[in-house]
Amino acid sequence: MGGFLTPEQRAIWMQQAHDSTQSMSDDEIKAWRRDQFGKLAAMSNADKAKFKADLQAKWDALPQTQKDQIEQRIASRKQDGGAAKVKPLNMNPNQGQAVAQ
Repeated sequence: MGGFLTPEQRAIWMQQAHDSTQSMSDDEIKAWRRDQFGKLAAMSNADKAKFKADLQAKWDALPQTQKDQIEQRIASRKQDGGAAKVKPLNMNPNQGQAVAQ
């Protein structure tokens, strides 16, 4: 999605994805994601423009306080180099399995 959507449009798309997959199993989520990216790849330029315009309209309709919160998260991720906020894994030499710190 890099470069196709603005960070704000991507935030809206990710929220929609979260809402759509909230009650799905991991396998269902993976299938849903493959399907969504396949649909995006198959879109014509006109369809992509409409998709982006729809996301932008949803962004524009958000209350300013919600926009500010999302923009703070976007800025924080840019500052952190886009790193995900997850605990690093260390390999436990005794069991040969990854363990969270």
